[in-house]
Amino acid sequence: MGIGVNDSFLTVHAWLRQSNNENMQTRMGRVFEEVGPSITTTTLTNVITFLIGAFTPTSEISIFCFGTALALGMAYIYTLILFGPILYYSSPTTVDKDGPRTVDGWRLTLRNFLKCLVRGYAKVISHPAVSIVLLLGSLVYWFFAVKGTVGLESKLDTGKILPIHTPIRRPNRLMEEIIWPEYYPLTVIVNNPPDIRKSSQLARLIKMHEDFERMEHNRGKIYTLSWIRAYQSYYEQASIFDFDEDLEARDSGLSYGKLEPFLNDTLRRQYQSFVKLTNSSSNPIQRFSLVFVFEKLSSWEERIRLVEEWRGIVNSYSEMNATIYDVNAMFVDQIISLKPLAMQSAMWTLICMVVVCALFIQNPASVLLASLAIASISLGTVGYLSFWHLDLDPVSLGAILMSIGMSVDFTAHTTYHYQLQSHVVERNGKSVIVPLRDPVDKLMHTVEAIAWPMTQAGLSTVICILPLVLLQNYIPLVFVKTISLVVIWGMWHGLVLLPACLAQVPTRIFDINCYRSIFREPPPEDREMETIGESTVQTPLV
Repeated sequence: MGIGVNDSFLTVHAWLRQSNNENMQTRMGRVFEEVGPSITTTTLTNVITFLIGAFTPTSEISIFCFGTALALGMAYIYTLILFGPILYYSSPTTVDKDGPRTVDGWRLTLRNFLKCLVRGYAKVISHPAVSIVLLLGSLVYWFFAVKGTVGLESKLDTGKILPIHTPIRRPNRLMEEIIWPEYYPLTVIVNNPPDIRKSSQLARLIKMHEDFERMEHNRGKIYTLSWIRAYQSYYEQASIFDFDEDLEARDSGLSYGKLEPFLNDTLRRQYQSFVKLTNSSSNPIQRFSLVFVFEKLSSWEERIRLVEEWRGIVNSYSEMNATIYDVNAMFVDQIISLKPLAMQSAMWTLICMVVVCALFIQNPASVLLASLAIASISLGTVGYLSFWHLDLDPVSLGAILMSIGMSVDFTAHTTYHYQLQSHVVERNGKSVIVPLRDPVDKLMHTVEAIAWPMTQAGLSTVICILPLVLLQNYIPLVFVKTISLVVIWGMWHGLVLLPACLAQVPTRIFDINCYRSIFREPPPEDREMETIGESTVQTPLV
């Protein structure tokens, strides 16, 4: 519900600031000229961010990211082809023939007060001393953000992810707290069985048993479910009473001659599920499995460490082509890949955002500062989420990707409007293009254009997700916390920190425009825009 509201607020705000004394087509064209590049920039970066997140290996997060990217694209199309025409047809279509309307009374007082407030704010923000204070505060902010990000742990706590009232919580608690601490099975599947008639291959198989049983937290040989050991015991006992000579060639003391009666024996019938037979005369066993039992594996850190050791053991017996099956192996793989995946997604997202911002903002300094602000917002969101007792899991990864996408809305609009060299104002019923020459003028124009829409978008987004707090479930609360932090840090960067940084950059640097350098557009000057019929004529002011 909160997707795309920023574009709508910017469009409405730009529409209301246009002069009522011009025809509707001119007003609508000027609205999209003003907000079109910035909302296109934020939409493209948001869509690209979530499309990158759609390639994550976790299917739920992939579906979420793809759905969000689709919603953002539809919201952008809605703003252009539906919301704009709604504004067009819902507004008065007649031009005031009596000249411009005068503003008096409390409206004039309020307008003058707001203009004085904006000018005072611009002067304070552009002061070098204020910038130094903000820089010192930002250093503290970055310190704790980096500290929290580094300390973020990859963990998958099913007790938090499962809904509170789901009946699955009880069996999950029994498994986590009672069964797995006492009995944690590991299944090893041998896809290329050794020939037990050869002593060297049999010794390798027994040694693999011993490697697993010597590991930390293993419950010992007595708990291992191994058909080969049971078969060795059965073979020795059966050979005492067997008067038929076993003619199979062997040097290990074992053969496959008694395998079938062994598997059909009443006391050993359970091993039938461990061995898959084939009709081959050389080796009647196609594959088999072994079960080793561990204990005291209540933490994910221990499980991850042991899974890596288990895989190392089976890799050392590559001739057997063995694989392991652990009930939590899928989650272990996700946890292991979360940090590299998050870093990779963040890196590619920032690269894509820089490219998209460069296409529309056109000024290298603005693109650089916008990208740094996006990285700062994302870093602060991730870092301070760790202080809010959140771990790095598939849910928080999706929230982090969302925060990177949302942070664009609070920076691209600010940098785009600040780097403009002129803007349109109404004077005596005429639209006049006025150049923006100094930082105070640029900041005033930027604040007037984006402050109120950005505040509306931030507050409306937070209000949209506040009802999720009532659910008291982990997944909704993760998004509530993430969006709240994004809005707080985003508005701080977009309205305070980023404008202060922009004001300290020499104005001539923002005059560098890649497109203007190509097409050699002359510098802007004060010129009046007189509307004649359906056309607009621009004449220089004298």
